[in-house]
Amino acid sequence: MLVVSLTLAVHWMRRFEVLLIRSRDAEHEARISAEAASRAKSLFLSHLSHELRTPLNAVIGFAQLLSLNEEAKALPQVGRYSEHILDGGKHLLGMVEDLLEVSNIEAGRFNVDLSPTFLDSVIADSISLVQSTATKSGVSIHWEEQSTGLVVLADAKRLRQVFVNLLGNAILYNREGGWVRIAARLVESQVHVVVEDSGVGMSPEQVAQLFTPFNRLGREGGTAKGLGVGLALSRRFIDKMGGRIDVSSAVGEGSRFTVVLACAEPHSLRAAL
Repeated sequence: MLVVSLTLAVHWMRRFEVLLIRSRDAEHEARISAEAASRAKSLFLSHLSHELRTPLNAVIGFAQLLSLNEEAKALPQVGRYSEHILDGGKHLLGMVEDLLEVSNIEAGRFNVDLSPTFLDSVIADSISLVQSTATKSGVSIHWEEQSTGLVVLADAKRLRQVFVNLLGNAILYNREGGWVRIAARLVESQVHVVVEDSGVGMSPEQVAQLFTPFNRLGREGGTAKGLGVGLALSRRFIDKMGGRIDVSSAVGEGSRFTVVLACAEPHSLRAAL
């Protein structure tokens, strides 16, 4: 009986080893397949972005020439048409740039240039870039304590892109007569920049999916335009800067985004200049 039991035990152990090896091989093949699919998607997005940029720049350029043409200016409808072409072309070009950013990040071709950055100037630039959209939408922007003197360790270009995304979404998903507030404060060795709004807000389920690329959170059929990659890019940028983005929101009560970055000493900014 003992011999039979040992034989059965050895038999099942060998079968278990075979199953384990097969499972590992299947996991390895699945991982290789997923990596290949990811590379193919990144390559496709990169090629698509580059192929679209040239004709879009041509469309924008000729629309600008049309808007400056003296004969065309005599026809009011031509001015309106050229403005629509410009707006549409710039919007599409922005989407193409976002696609290119996503492909670069997924392919590992992405870095940030960290340096001491004067926060007030970045916020001021960001507000100026979205102010016309806010005015058209009937949304007011309030910047509390405009002269903070705070210096953060960040990539100024990427940080501006993050604030433009946050402010743009706060305006886009707001209501006429609504507001957007932005404020910065020092918390120990960190700087907290808060962007909050009086907009439609989000459910806990939507917040959980908020930073997933190409996820419009069920708003695909609405009037809001975009690919749903702005916030995903923003989180990647801030992560690379060694910071984080916190979110709190409630349906019908608006949203609150907090960007947390490392504080840099003012003297380091003077040295960098």
